Amino acid sequence: MTESLIDNQKSGNQSSETEIVTPTPNRFLKLPKCIEYDVPAATGILLDGMPRGALIIANIFLLSLLIDLAKEAAGCPTEDREADEWIQCTKTIYGFKPTSLATGMASTGSFIIAFLLPIIGATIDHTNYRWAIGMWTAVILFVVNLFQCFVSLNLWIAVAVTQIVQAIIYMVHLVPAFAYIPELTNETSKMGRYNASFNIAQYAFMLIHLIFCACLVLTGMTSIELARYSQVLVTTLFGVFSGFSWAYRLDRVEAKTKLAEGASLLTIGFIRSWKSLVFAAKNHRHIMWFYFAIAFADAAVINLQVIVITFSKWLAMDDIELAVFQIIVIVCSFPGSKLIVLVIDKCNPKRALQYVFILWFVTFLLCGIVIKGPESKLYFFFLAILVGLGFGSHYVAMRTTFTEMVPKGQEAEFMGMYLLSTQCLIWLPSLIFTIMNENDIPMNYSVITLGGFILVGYLFLTLMGPLENAQKRKAAWDDETSTTVA
Repeated sequence: MTESLIDNQKSGNQSSETEIVTPTPNRFLKLPKCIEYDVPAATGILLDGMPRGALIIANIFLLSLLIDLAKEAAGCPTEDREADEWIQCTKTIYGFKPTSLATGMASTGSFIIAFLLPIIGATIDHTNYRWAIGMWTAVILFVVNLFQCFVSLNLWIAVAVTQIVQAIIYMVHLVPAFAYIPELTNETSKMGRYNASFNIAQYAFMLIHLIFCACLVLTGMTSIELARYSQVLVTTLFGVFSGFSWAYRLDRVEAKTKLAEGASLLTIGFIRSWKSLVFAAKNHRHIMWFYFAIAFADAAVINLQVIVITFSKWLAMDDIELAVFQIIVIVCSFPGSKLIVLVIDKCNPKRALQYVFILWFVTFLLCGIVIKGPESKLYFFFLAILVGLGFGSHYVAMRTTFTEMVPKGQEAEFMGMYLLSTQCLIWLPSLIFTIMNENDIPMNYSVITLGGFILVGYLFLTLMGPLENAQKRKAAWDDETSTTVA
């Protein structure tokens, strides 16, 4: 096993000199200095993340609308949407409560994603299609969001299906985009700042989109009009920013390794993921524990957006209240991204990630204890501050910790397992939430279950041991493999 990975290291080193297949045209098309980095791929990742931030906000209002449309289709009384008859309506549509729609969709899409990612990862690593997959999935996201601009009572089922498709394509899109990140720099502090800037840009566009939606609500727009205009904006952003990113800043690259004779792209990803996990267990056990940690923690964090939408319906929050909650989250995410960089510089990325996990656990626990129904929704806005700090710091600390441990020449392989780890369990929290909701268990208790996922993730992170040991192991492995290649 070790020998085969060393062979991959050799082939990766041999191909690195001719990695670029076709230089991107108009590479030096000028952009403002505040978003143009010395590494073009960093600029591309930054630009590609901007519309994804807006997409997150658009999905919040669209999913909120879909729940209302499902209620209406189920026959819930629509005369007064602030009345208990509407809020606590228990009528079902296709055998499920309308309030289970968002989490049910999330669970379905996540389950499919968990099986697709190894195949997509293998395709990117063993073919020259990294750039093509990234570009065409961006195009598909543009088309899907364009269709969702026409959401209505007659089309709500079709739009709900496209939401599942969008979630799948979104994650497929992230695989080639994230594959560029480990290649940006070898400097810890610079990588941390790259990741922080990516987060800040994404959250900035989330905030811009939120302000746009809040202004629409204040003009008296209905929920369906709000969702439509929101989709128009996000569709435009995908066409401009993602289009520019993949056309002018992200390069076409060659396959890192050749696919072995007789191997199949359909199975090699699963085989490689298993072998990577076994290899990590034998040679980089700290990375194995890290995979387990982020599998549980990210399952909770990624599901939080969908659960908040469903939770807001339980709290009888209207569009403006939902917008205010999200604005607080986004505004607080900016200091979160900045503060975590300071913590990383003062301590180390792994210790910073532990602090983030503690923050998440306290947030979920408080939500379960303090929020008991519509009468206590004011406290929900205070919890938005903690949620914002968590979102702003979580991925900066997580990605920086990961890049500190990955051996040179194996970035793509370990990144594939990294992405698989973040997705393999995200179907579970939403499934648990849906089951609890269908059995009339109060939603505040369902939120506490997210804290359980964070706690398990923290325990696995502790098993990693000190990050300094992981860094020493990485350096020793790099020296060993470079000597073998020589």
